Amino acid sequence: MQRVKTNRDLSSHLTSHTDSQKLKEQKFQFSENEIKEFFEQKRVLRGLLELVSKLFNIEWGENIDTPAWEGEITIFDIYRDKSLVGRVYFDLESRESKRGGAWMNGWQTHFIDEKGKTNSQLCVVANFQRATKESPSLLRHDDVVTLFHEMGHAIHHLFSKTKEYSISGVHGVAWDTVEFPSQF
Repeated sequence: MQRVKTNRDLSSHLTSHTDSQKLKEQKFQFSENEIKEFFEQKRVLRGLLELVSKLFNIEWGENIDTPAWEGEITIFDIYRDKSLVGRVYFDLESRESKRGGAWMNGWQTHFIDEKGKTNSQLCVVANFQRATKESPSLLRHDDVVTLFHEMGHAIHHLFSKTKEYSISGVHGVAWDTVEFPSQF
């Protein structure tokens, strides 16, 4: 039985994270802000997509023609052997109307239909620092880890090989093990 987290648990976690950051700064003269300049969001995303391309023998094509619900969303189509097999919406920057956290949301789970065609669509969502006219969105190291984690869920969802829609992607895995493939 899973224990329900309370505000006290959350407060304790936030305090320990803050204490950890203070300890790093005092003991090692290190601040996460010092390395953020090396993790510009668009560059990190491009590097992640390049890695996934090499691992899974796919190509990404930025889709600027498909409308999205918000202006900062980046859409990529996925091609294998020059055939469209999926689409990923990256909604990575925070905004007031968006709930906190990060997650992968599958709209169309990957499956193989009776004609052998595949097509899946999903969204990778996060709440990273917003870009401004003066500065791009810069990620903390934890943000980079979060993006890779959520992309692990996306990979699981996108590249399932089952012909049964109801058990494809994350639908076919018990919730206590769904985090395993996301350890990308």
